[in-house]
Amino acid sequence: MSETQAVTVVEAQGLVPREQAGMLAMATMSEPEFEARLTALKRGQDRIKRIKQELMEEGTHYGVIPGTKKPTLLKPGAEVLCSIYGLRPDFMPTPESGDGITAPTLRMTMRCELHLGDLAGPVVAVGYGSANSWERKHRYRRGEKTCPACGLVGQVIRGKDEYGGGWLCWKKNGGCGAKWADGAPEIEGQQVGDIENPDPFDLENTLLKMAKKRAHIDGALTGTASSDLFTQDLDEGGPGADDHASKDRPKASGKPATKPGPGPTAGCPHCGSAEVKPDGPKFMRCLNPKCRKGYKRPAEPPADQPWDPDAEDAEREP
Repeated sequence: MSETQAVTVVEAQGLVPREQAGMLAMATMSEPEFEARLTALKRGQDRIKRIKQELMEEGTHYGVIPGTKKPTLLKPGAEVLCSIYGLRPDFMPTPESGDGITAPTLRMTMRCELHLGDLAGPVVAVGYGSANSWERKHRYRRGEKTCPACGLVGQVIRGKDEYGGGWLCWKKNGGCGAKWADGAPEIEGQQVGDIENPDPFDLENTLLKMAKKRAHIDGALTGTASSDLFTQDLDEGGPGADDHASKDRPKASGKPATKPGPGPTAGCPHCGSAEVKPDGPKFMRCLNPKCRKGYKRPAEPPADQPWDPDAEDAEREP
């Protein structure tokens, strides 16, 4: 059988031998078949753009990061794409444990296989995702001073100089009113700022869900050929595990906490001044002589509140 005859048989049977994959397969493709495939691909591109325009909402199915060229695909968006394409995801996790010194205590790697139709169908795309306990949002917790007398966290503040300075447990905000002199080791010896998460194994379920979501998005982008419309950069927006070597670990400044109680110490929303003070349990007041305005203390979640992996969709990774 000649080479021309072999190509004719292959085209008739709809088969492409291994040696004719890639560029050679396209070169030996008949002109009508090439035109038909080219037309189908163009139609597919137009339809996936319609899917984005008509079925997806910004902030729910994809997010837009200022300064980036393409929107980031989110988990609900990946589910929409897979549903329309008839792809069923199957997840295979691989957990790993480290010593917490040279490697993360926990690492979860996820493989997502997208089957056509149902799980008995052929695998048409594969996505990978991982999450580990050294990612900044998992590795550190906010440390605040604890009152040695009553055990409350975040109520110990520095006393005003006109009242003798020192430290006190802020009674107006629920503290016990206990006081300590400057240099008290039970107060100033406490570590504040970012501290290592003492319970990394509490993150196991969070890491599993995060790796699953990342793998699903990766597989959806590959299986639907929609990388020209979306990216997954959102999940990669923060420092990775390799960026958290011990030399980069945040260190406590040794200075007393400037926060008088629960709530962030952001500057005045009116003038931007960092010089602010508490004005009751729910309000702050600016100390800038040109401003002096009061404002409501912004809310802040407790330091030990578990991180919600779905909240990363609203971070504006990726």
